[in-house]
Amino acid sequence: MDLFMKNYILPLLLLFCAGNLFSQNKFGIATYTVPAGWESTQEASAVVMENKQGKGTLCRITIFQTEKTVVNTAAIYLQYRSGKNGTKARFNPNQKQVIRTESNGFISFSSGGTSTINESAVKSHFYSFTNNKETFFVELLTDSNVCTEEFNRFLASLLMDPASEDRSGNIGTNAARRKKLPLQQFLRLLHQ
Repeated sequence: MDLFMKNYILPLLLLFCAGNLFSQNKFGIATYTVPAGWESTQEASAVVMENKQGKGTLCRITIFQTEKTVVNTAAIYLQYRSGKNGTKARFNPNQKQVIRTESNGFISFSSGGTSTINESAVKSHFYSFTNNKETFFVELLTDSNVCTEEFNRFLASLLMDPASEDRSGNIGTNAARRKKLPLQQFLRLLHQ
């Protein structure tokens, strides 16, 4: 390896790789950052991020693909939550346990429950995020308070695209919504 490569190319390559470790990723209308030290796998229908550093603990975030639907009522939210509940988590059937949050025309629903994975009880939190044209969903499965803290940091990095403009340039809302919305500003983790 010549001196030029050692002194210039390798540091630039390392800087590029380090920058990409913490870069934002896009999946449908969601823009997110994989937490440091987590493993991420993307399939056609979901992105799954796991922190496998804690032995014997579960810490998994799933972002489900964007769907061309508007989740603007608790009833619609409950239908999607039931359909995406692969772990068969038990949620309180009472709609009062579903929290609706709205900011700048963006709507989110969330709820918490419990599940059993590998004979261990885990917390399950399920979210929907809609821009009034499309919706994506996020699920947290954990048995760790440390994971809950990491999930809150994940939410701080989560952004949602506004509804795409039609040919006339209208999205039916004010110009403030045209920016990506940082979702953490109107979310809270349930049952911390």
